[in-house]
Amino acid sequence: MKRSPVRLGKNLNYHNIFYKMNNPSKIEAKKVAHRALEKIFKVYEDKGIVSIYLWGSSTRDDFNPLFSDIDVLAITDERFDTAWRMDIKNELEKENPEIKEFGFQCVFQSELNGGERISLLVKLQAPGYLLKSFPEWEWVCGKKFGRDDFSVEDFATQQMIHHNIVEADRALSNLDDPGRKINANRIDLVKALLMLIHWRNVLHRGPHQLSIEKLPEISQKSDLATAKLLFEIRENRNYSKDEFDKFLPNLISFLNETRG
Repeated sequence: MKRSPVRLGKNLNYHNIFYKMNNPSKIEAKKVAHRALEKIFKVYEDKGIVSIYLWGSSTRDDFNPLFSDIDVLAITDERFDTAWRMDIKNELEKENPEIKEFGFQCVFQSELNGGERISLLVKLQAPGYLLKSFPEWEWVCGKKFGRDDFSVEDFATQQMIHHNIVEADRALSNLDDPGRKINANRIDLVKALLMLIHWRNVLHRGPHQLSIEKLPEISQKSDLATAKLLFEIRENRNYSKDEFDKFLPNLISFLNETRG
């Protein structure tokens, strides 16, 4: 039988209370990830993996091991076969069941220097978009790159805004895609809209580090209500079709307003 989140006040539910009572699990999850990725590196160092980083939510203050993936980015050279990516992901999850899921992605070093786009990740997200967050990547093992090692320029703020509008549109048009895990595109839509609000806020307030938890407090006035709504959806895991459909008109309206 499906259970709805137990609401314990504004923006609180059972998952949040459990997590806050067990905060060391966040630290332990990252330790497990580091050990597992160091083993992967030893196996694939001679097969083209040059360096491994954590990135995305796993490097931010909103990382929650109860329902957050460990997002991993491997920088590779031409020896690496992209077909190995899923093999590595499956191996990581098989050997480390305490981790909810590994989001293992790879990018060729040449792609970050303006070369042909080969990897799945770079076909979906331009190198300039990826490198915008480079200062937040967390080095795990292999070569420790500096930003100057890559020639592709960061996206400008307006490009980041446009990219997240495109990402939101992609998720919105495929909310019930049977080829993906249940609710995956709803989760992606919320992520894209949160990132959209962040970059609109950067345009308004100037550069600052992304903090999902602070967005409902620091967003510009025009985005504040949507930021609070997205944060509540994310915290309470309101991703089932019946629950999410209640919020969808407001999210679509906000997305359309940002196009102006």
